[in-house]
Amino acid sequence: MTGSTVLVFLATTWGGLTFPWASPQVLSLLIIGGIGMLLFFVIERYWLKGPTIPKAFFTDRTTFGGYLGTFFHGICSIATIYYYPVYLQAAQGATSLAADVDVLPLATVIPAAAILTGLSVNISDRYRPQSFVGWAFMIVGFGLLSLLDEHSSRAMYLALQVPVTVGIGIIWISSQFAVLAPAPAASVTHALAFFTFTRTVAQVSRPARPSAACHLRVANTTGVIAQGWGIVIGGAILQNVLLRELPTSFTSTLPKGVQVAYATIETISSLPEALKWEVRAAFARATQQIWFVMLGVAGAGFLSCFLLREVRMRGLEEEDNWSTFSEDVRDMSLDGYAHDGHRDSSATDGPPDSPTHEISVEAGLLR
Repeated sequence: MTGSTVLVFLATTWGGLTFPWASPQVLSLLIIGGIGMLLFFVIERYWLKGPTIPKAFFTDRTTFGGYLGTFFHGICSIATIYYYPVYLQAAQGATSLAADVDVLPLATVIPAAAILTGLSVNISDRYRPQSFVGWAFMIVGFGLLSLLDEHSSRAMYLALQVPVTVGIGIIWISSQFAVLAPAPAASVTHALAFFTFTRTVAQVSRPARPSAACHLRVANTTGVIAQGWGIVIGGAILQNVLLRELPTSFTSTLPKGVQVAYATIETISSLPEALKWEVRAAFARATQQIWFVMLGVAGAGFLSCFLLREVRMRGLEEEDNWSTFSEDVRDMSLDGYAHDGHRDSSATDGPPDSPTHEISVEAGLLR
């Protein structure tokens, strides 16, 4: 999966910048990467005895819907966190420090919304309504972000980031319940591990960063499968729109083989006034395209909610009962072994610390 994902990421990064989209280099990587991803799921489903993907992913619609929502959420959340500072610095002319200050709503509203969502699930014992509400906020939020341009006021671009961040915070928590609620108590850790894998297994970053402080936080806290998709998709849109929108007289002055967006941002403030506004307008249109695509992804996330069923969640008392039951079964197995396992202990079990003794204990547990 990792190798196939890297191939697709590489093709998406090269497309339209290093090589044309229809070039053999790009198409071959897309095809091989896509086939590799498909084979990963087929092998996990039908051949592996100890698969990475929980069996419920293929058999339970709520579990599948929860993982699907997690994937879409990872794309939307990282695209917002990563590319909103690009808009602030390139289209609004903010410095790196000023852009970090202006994204404070991202840093404060997301955890607040996540905490309130957790409390609401605890009180209502329901998670499906929160998922619908969260995705609705994200759809509206990305629609509002698409209204921003190079002339938007500071009050406008500060206020319009709030709805999407509310939605990101809600889904950050609610998607976990959809994954864990249907899982048997014995496989919760497996389900949670794959949940984390889906959202944060690896990380994809750019060689040049417009906002070092903001992107360092992203590097330390977010990662890759879904979130890598968000960065790569947003980067491909940004680079290709800029190549089309920026004046040729300006792009011809940039070094060959560099990523246009990040090579341009640092020079905008020193450009002549007329050219500066052309470049800022090009960045505004490029980020608008990112928000339009994320609007579609958020719409797909909203549709994934229809797969969810309201599965009753286990309480702490039930978890304690399961733990007690498991310990009782273990004690009974050990007692049974103590009564009849001593007969051939000298011949087969060996001393208490020997490997054969440990194997015999395991056999007693299985009995």
